[in-house]
Amino acid sequence: MILTALPEKLEDWDIAILNSLVNLRDIESETFDFKGPDFKELANHFCAFANYSKDYMVLGIKEDKCNGYPIGFKKVGFDRDREDWVRNEVNNAMVNVEPLLIVNIKHLYDNNRLYPVLNIEGKDVKKPYSQFFIRIGASTTPASRTTVLNLYSNLIIIILGVSAAKEVFYEKNMKRKCC
Repeated sequence: MILTALPEKLEDWDIAILNSLVNLRDIESETFDFKGPDFKELANHFCAFANYSKDYMVLGIKEDKCNGYPIGFKKVGFDRDREDWVRNEVNNAMVNVEPLLIVNIKHLYDNNRLYPVLNIEGKDVKKPYSQFFIRIGASTTPASRTTVLNLYSNLIIIILGVSAAKEVFYEKNMKRKCC
């Protein structure tokens, strides 16, 4: 299978797609990431992804290294019966992110191993997310002051755009009622 793009919908993911992605060295980006079985910085990664919009993360995939340099990815997964534990760890990371974001999970299985695919959705009108992490290429990094200000500026523009649209709507409806 030759994959040309990530699936757009969570329900479109399957193990063949995951296997194809694991073989691509430079697949990670602002909107897609592999994470190993360690959950300790998951909240930071959630913040970074939520500051974009709608992104995917696959858990249980480690970076494969040779002499300290990344050479690809390796599937390690979780025991097949760990779905509830993974959901709890994801929920524990989510509560450390404000405003609350939406994380949907699809479980993929291969050779009795579990590979959770997370669909992370941030709400445009609620950005930026509290801990101010962003994605730059395939990395999660703390946002600079300028980046945070830009995120707030974009939020103000969105809010003003909504307010202006409401004013136009009300103005048109009021004229119709008065005539």
